[in-house]
Amino acid sequence: MIPLGYIVLVFQIPGCHSLKEKRGLLKSMISNLRKVFNVSVAEVDCQDSWNKTVIACAMAGSDRLAVERSLQSIPEYCEELFRSFQLIDQEIELF
Repeated sequence: MIPLGYIVLVFQIPGCHSLKEKRGLLKSMISNLRKVFNVSVAEVDCQDSWNKTVIACAMAGSDRLAVERSLQSIPEYCEELFRSFQLIDQEIELF
């Protein structure tokens, strides 16, 4: 059976003042997550809110532990690299 997992991250973006600004910030975050973690990434909720976003990352791999570790390291990576985003909630699911 192939290990699959996803993580959902809810961020507050307090310094953001428009949807255009939010989309620019998100584009950078999504691109970085795809490159660094080799995950599929999408904004899955709050698309019309300029100061909040919900991001989902999905991953498949050959080793369940590797998938779990990669997904667990995403929130810390986001908080370190994207300081304008404040993580307010997260959920990880593995199959």
